[in-house]
Parts: sequence; C-alpha cells; structure tokens
Amino acid sequence: MTKFSRRKFTTGLAAGSAILAAPSIAFGARARVVVVGGGAGGATAARYIAKDSKGAIDVTLVEASKRYYTCFYSNLYLGGFRNYGSIGHNITVLP
Repeated sequence: MTKFSRRKFTTGLAAGSAILAAPSIAFGARARVVVVGGGAGGATAARYIAKDSKGAIDVTLVEASKRYYTCFYSNLYLGGFRNYGSIGHNITVLP
C-alpha cells in the first residue's frame, strides 16, 4: 500500500481547489475564502486576507462562539491582576 502523507493530501486538495476555482475567476467572479475557527490564528488570517486583498476576496469566518477567550494574558487572570472578561474577544466584527 502506498503511503499517503498529510502533505500530499493538502497539496492535492489545493491543486483541486485551484482547478475548480479557475472558471469562476476567469469570468470575473470574486475569489472567496472560508476560514474555519475564530481563535487567534483564524481571526488573524481572516482579518489580514480581507485587509490585504482590499475587497478583492470575500472572506467568511466560521466560528461556533461569538466570544473567544485567549491564552494571551491568562496568567494575569490566574494571578488576580485581570478579570475573566478582559481576556475575551468579541469576534462578531473584525477590525
């Protein structure tokens, strides 16, 4: 049996997506990106794709919760220097 690595799978998925998207882009449709997960990485990716494309790419962020609680500064919460709400981020609107 041939070993099928995660890298080969991702490469094939990206190539297949590009082939499927080519006709839409050729006829002037806006490119679309869906980011799954609104944590620190997902929200940052969605924000900068939208910002850097200057509206050329339609970005959709999929997240189950309206509020994300970060690990950043969580030690200050544990030490009593911050309240729990201060480490939460509202992701309904990204700047």
